[in-house]
Amino acid sequence: MVFLGFATACSTDSNHDENEKSETLKHPLFKRVSISEIKTSSGAPNNKVTETFDYDSNGQLTLHTITQEISGNTYITTYTVKYTHNSVTIENNLGDRYIYDLNANGVAQTAAYYTNTILAREYVFEYTSMSSSEIPALQKMTESIDQSIFSTITFTPSTNNTAIYTLCMNGNTDTVNMIFEGSNSSLLPNHFFIESHPLSLHKTAIYARILGVQTMWLSELRPTGLDETTKYIYETDTNGWPSLCLETIHSYGVDYKREFKYEITHYTEDEL
Repeated sequence: MVFLGFATACSTDSNHDENEKSETLKHPLFKRVSISEIKTSSGAPNNKVTETFDYDSNGQLTLHTITQEISGNTYITTYTVKYTHNSVTIENNLGDRYIYDLNANGVAQTAAYYTNTILAREYVFEYTSMSSSEIPALQKMTESIDQSIFSTITFTPSTNNTAIYTLCMNGNTDTVNMIFEGSNSSLLPNHFFIESHPLSLHKTAIYARILGVQTMWLSELRPTGLDETTKYIYETDTNGWPSLCLETIHSYGVDYKREFKYEITHYTEDEL
């Protein structure tokens, strides 16, 4: 069975000492992850987007910064991450706030999204365990607005490293067939998961690993009912961590390409 959703890599259990390194930490101890993309379109100026994720020496994400450079102007959005024994609060400089309640395994079970103190959306996360591990994997996310279900996302694993992603929203259902290949030793998320609405609203939480991690690279997407295929090619450094991701969308005979460059630094032994 392929691992489709996310598996938690660390715990924020109430008995955990914040100054003590978690012995259950499975992911690489990154200091900063920086991902850059230069977006180009005919007749328009280049738009460079850089996202940085800063982690403390316990492996917890503390700051997520999005920097956009458009026609000589720079726009910055920051997300700060604060932890308590059983919840995580993420706030940005635009007045948005996310509050995640964690279960005993350190993953989010519910979340509330506020815009300028007004409750805008609520979420429920459901998990299953991988066949060879007790680590839970995200199986379903339900999004509600005004206490009515607005959308659901489900992940259905299959055989031969394939899986099905299903989005139900406003009475419409979209399915995407996914193919995974290669071990993802960095445990960083695949781009599809952090760019697909409404899961994209939880990008900071995904990089904070409170929605788990991904253990395989996503190599191909095939939306049902469309003449479209998306393929991903990864280049890695000597640590097996990504240095480059090439995305090619072949849609109705036309190719659309994107390139993501990674810069990853990690803590040295002297810093720990």
